[in-house]
Amino acid sequence: MNAYVLIAKGFEEIEAITTVDILRRAGMKVLTLSISESRQVKGSHNIDIITDDLLENYIDKYPDIIITPGGMPASEYLRNSNVVKTVLRNQFDRGKYIASICASPIVLDAVDILDDLTAKGPGVTIEFALKIVEELIGKNIAEQLKQDLIV
Repeated sequence: MNAYVLIAKGFEEIEAITTVDILRRAGMKVLTLSISESRQVKGSHNIDIITDDLLENYIDKYPDIIITPGGMPASEYLRNSNVVKTVLRNQFDRGKYIASICASPIVLDAVDILDDLTAKGPGVTIEFALKIVEELIGKNIAEQLKQDLIV
């Protein structure tokens, strides 16, 4: 199983990094992909990360799931990016998963694909990530992670 986590300037650090951490603990191959021209991206609380690569290098790839963390202005950058909208529309049209948290479902709404797998915000990030694990890998793995993380 593989996942792309789309990273934009002003992303919510908890939502992005916690989700990546939990999915990797579950054995998923997770790539963080910057939607800008730089792999270095500053989060909403001034934490810089270096993403694995740039989204533009993965336009024609289809992972098992694409995840959009929230945060501001990251969610607006996601919504305003034609590349992001194209990638999400293609993912949706192929029947693949998309999961969004916090403010980032606004990009799903912008391409008319807003559906079920969204979450409220930073406080539910662990639950959000565990639900992704449950859906893609299985309930047993999600339950084991829940115990390991003392959730």
